[in-house]
Amino acid sequence: MNDALNPRLKAIYLNTLGAALYRAGRLEEAIRRLEEGIQLRNGTSIPQDWVFLATAHHRLGHRAQARQYLDRLCSRQPSTDPVEFWNELEIRLLRSEAEATILYDPIFPPDPFRR
Repeated sequence: MNDALNPRLKAIYLNTLGAALYRAGRLEEAIRRLEEGIQLRNGTSIPQDWVFLATAHHRLGHRAQARQYLDRLCSRQPSTDPVEFWNELEIRLLRSEAEATILYDPIFPPDPFRR
């Protein structure tokens, strides 16, 4: 990745890469990229990080870490700012997936979009 990128922008790209790696089943690598993005934000994480960290850790059998991220996500207060509508919708959809994966794992398939 280009080191000349603005760190905030690079952190966003790393979140997206982490999500894609999670979807591809490359869980350890997904966690590394998400954590790298958090480091670029000086240790500040975002809800989209929590979702993929929770689900990746869950799939790896790290149940306690998965629950910590899920609990953090569930205790978060959504923004009521209309400008944040699409971001909040994304977080709500991802949270639903994380809850289904972690809380209802036996009935939720690893790839819900596979036919």
